[in-house]
This record gives sequence, structure tokens and C-alpha cells, in this order.
Amino acid sequence: MALTTRRLDMTSGPLFSQMLLFALPIMAMNVLQLLFNAADMVVVGRFSGSQSLAAVGATGSLISLMVNLFMGLSVGTSVVVARDYGAHDAEGIRRSVHTSIGISMIAGLIVTALGLTFCQPLLRWMGTPSDIIDLSARYMRIYFFGHARQHDLQFRCGHSEGHGGQQTAHVFF
Repeated sequence: MALTTRRLDMTSGPLFSQMLLFALPIMAMNVLQLLFNAADMVVVGRFSGSQSLAAVGATGSLISLMVNLFMGLSVGTSVVVARDYGAHDAEGIRRSVHTSIGISMIAGLIVTALGLTFCQPLLRWMGTPSDIIDLSARYMRIYFFGHARQHDLQFRCGHSEGHGGQQTAHVFF
């Protein structure tokens, strides 16, 4: 089955409908991220009990912060790639993509290391109750082990979005 994409020309025609068409996949991705956290809570609540459910729920704000921070950075990547793509600057696109991949990998590893090291103090600063903080920290460590890969995928989606392939990027993600 071939995946077809449609280019969105935002330089002509009605701006509102084009902006809406551009934003819909991004909004859908945010909803899916919320559903991912909700699915974790359903599974944990069903099989592990109320303490574990509270522990997963206590991490929601920190996870949302991480996801939205790096989603914002990936949007920045798409802006730089789009600028180079619009200027027909193949060398600029290559540099932008390679630079962002390097930054993505390094930042992902740094955030993973910091997250694994400081997840318990972060949760404490957020006011996580002491009876669930160990379970919350365990859940966050599991999350941070996969964070670098998720971060890399968000940046790769930014590359695709930068040259007009937002549907392809979000289907891939």
C-alpha cells in the first residue's frame, strides 16, 4: 500500500482553512499523547492497584512538560528546514537536518541521564505524596529510558513537516 501525501501551499488561497489543515495533525498527535498517558493509567489501575495508579497519575505533568518541550523544539526544526526548502537551498537543508539530528541525539541523551538521576527530586518538588514517590520515580525512569528515541522521532517529524509532509510525519510518528 503506497502512502500518498498532498502538499499544502500556504502562500495562496484562504489562510484560515490552510492553517487549520496544517494544525489538525499536530492537534491529533497531542490528543494521542494524552490517550497514551490515559491508557497507561487504565492498564496500571486495572492490574496494579490504587497506589500504582496514583503514581502514574502523579507523573502526568512532568511527562507533558517533556513531550511539549521537545515537540516545540521539533517545530523549530521544521521552521529551519522549511526556510531552506523554500529557498531551494539543498545544502542548507542538509546542514539543518544533520545539525538537528546531532542536537536531538545529544539533548536526548542528556535529558535521559538527567531524568534518570533527578526524577525523584523533580517529583518531590512537584509535591508528589511520599507514599507514592518511589513508584512514581520508577515509572519516570521507565519513561526516561525511551525518551531519547521519542525525542529523535519528534525531530524527524520536524524534518518532514519542514518540506510540507506533515501528514506523512504524523502517520510515521
